[in-house]
Amino acid sequence: MGYIDDKTYEPESTGGNFMKLVDGENKIRIVTPTYYFRKHNSQEGGKFKSVICIGENCPLCAEGDRAKSRYAWVIIDRKDGQAKILEVGWSVYEQMLSLAKDEEYGDLNTYDLKIKKSGEGLGTSYAVVASPKKTDITKAELDLVGKADIDLDKVFGGGKYTKKEEPEVKEPFKVSLAWSEKQADLGDESDMPDDFLTGKED
Repeated sequence: MGYIDDKTYEPESTGGNFMKLVDGENKIRIVTPTYYFRKHNSQEGGKFKSVICIGENCPLCAEGDRAKSRYAWVIIDRKDGQAKILEVGWSVYEQMLSLAKDEEYGDLNTYDLKIKKSGEGLGTSYAVVASPKKTDITKAELDLVGKADIDLDKVFGGGKYTKKEEPEVKEPFKVSLAWSEKQADLGDESDMPDDFLTGKED
């Protein structure tokens, strides 16, 4: 953040093509490492809005509004073959994390995922199922993602909760998760994401 020259400034594309999980099966292929950030949800004038937590000196945190843990990726929507942003809460990511740590599955972008959504409102539930067949992301798919030019740091970055370091790169594309072992160890309730404590986030 900082001052800009109005005459020469060109707005950056944030790649706002988000994938909305629909009832039933949502089949995806994750392309990027996991992007972690936190978000405040509030209601004004009968309308809900979300604000990304800036971390230190966040005015919403100062007011006692607890930010929720969120996770995002650039994915390929298998329904239409387009590159999009998928953003989920802890209940979905918890299942993905279990797959990533399972030796039979491993890195999340080495196989397709099916996210099955059912129910409504607070009764909404999600089930994540991994494809038993591992396949490489094709060059055509990587080209598609490149042309989409989605930068998750531009979309969600800006707070102390964001992991800025680039994860280790494995050929032919990035596959490591931006989630440290310390964060993933939920043995102590104080380390659990807020969503895990409430159990209400997707």
